[in-house]
Amino acid sequence: MLNRPSPGTMIDRARSLGQDGQTEEAGLGLLKAYPAQVEVALIDYDSRQATNYLDRLLAIQRDVEQNFLDENRDQLDKMAAAAHG
Repeated sequence: MLNRPSPGTMIDRARSLGQDGQTEEAGLGLLKAYPAQVEVALIDYDSRQATNYLDRLLAIQRDVEQNFLDENRDQLDKMAAAAHG
């Protein structure tokens, strides 16, 4: 997942575009709805919809967290018992 652009990365990319569609030196300001910014936002949205991005991301996150719980259940149970005295 680290090698793929996230929605946060794409909004940063869109915010860095100026009115002429070129990257602005100052960049990363507010979105101003310049045509290039809108284009990036729509492409990002369309590709997230086409790839079912959010559902896939949540499924991956759930699997990672469940694996952690499964692998560390004994230690987590001991920690919980110690916390509850």
